[in-house]
Amino acid sequence: MDEKALSSFRTLCEIDAEEFNRQHQLDQMQAISTLVSRGLHGGTASYRMLSELVRKQIVPRTALIRNTMFRVLTAHGIPITSDNATEIKDVVISEIRRQFQTMESLYLSKVGSEGGAQNFTDSNRKILDGEITRTRVEIDLIAEAAPMRNPRDSNSTFVFNGPVGVVQSGESNFAQNTQTLGADANEALRAALHLVLQHRDDIENARGGSAEVVELAEESLSELAKEKPNGLKLKSAIVGVAQAIEFVPKVESAYTSLKHAASLLGITLP
Repeated sequence: MDEKALSSFRTLCEIDAEEFNRQHQLDQMQAISTLVSRGLHGGTASYRMLSELVRKQIVPRTALIRNTMFRVLTAHGIPITSDNATEIKDVVISEIRRQFQTMESLYLSKVGSEGGAQNFTDSNRKILDGEITRTRVEIDLIAEAAPMRNPRDSNSTFVFNGPVGVVQSGESNFAQNTQTLGADANEALRAALHLVLQHRDDIENARGGSAEVVELAEESLSELAKEKPNGLKLKSAIVGVAQAIEFVPKVESAYTSLKHAASLLGITLP
C-alpha cells in the first residue's frame, strides 16, 4: 500500500479516534454519576451500563474506519483489487482492533477485571468479530468486482431535470451530466447510509420521528443501485438526510461518514 495513503489513513483515524475517546469518557463520567446517585455503582448494573457505552460505539467506529480507508484510496487513485485487498484488510482490521482495545481499556479501568465485567466484554467482542467479518466481506466484494470494471466505462450518467437556467435554457429542456462514480465511492456512500439507518432509534428520539430520514436514506440506496442514477434525485435525498441528522448528537459519526462519502461524488454537505 502506498506510504502516503497509509499515512493519511492513520492520521485521519487518529483524529477521529481522539474525538470518539473524548466523548466516550464524558459518557462514562455521566453514567457513573447516575449509578452512584442510585447506589448501583460496582455491581452488574454498572457493568451493563458502561459496557453498553462500548457496544454503541463499535459499529459507528468500524464503519467510519472503513469509510476513511475508501476515501483515502479514492483520493490517492488506488483501486481495491485482488493484488492489494489482503493488505488493505489487514490495515483496516488492525486499526479496528486498536481502537476497540482502547475502548475496552477505558471500560475495565472503571469496573475492574471481575468475572461479571469480563462477561460484558466478551459480549462486545462478539459484535466486534461480526464487524471484522463485515469488513473482510466488503473489501473482498470490491476487489472481486474490479475485473468487471472497464476504466473507459467507469463513468455513470446522471440525469438532471430542473428549471430554466439550472440545467439549460428553454422550456422543458433536458440535459445530461456525466459524473465519475467509482465503486469505492459508491461503497463508501452506501456504508454511510446504512450507518444512518442503524441509528434510526436515536433519530426517532431526537426528532420525534424517523420515517422521513429512513425514506430518504433508502431512496438514496435505491438510486445508487441503479445503472444510471438520477443525479438530482440522489443529491436531493442525500442532502435531505444530512440536514435531518446534522444536529442529532448521537448520530454525529453517521453524519461525518455521510459527509465524507458524499464529497467523493462532488456533493458538498454543511
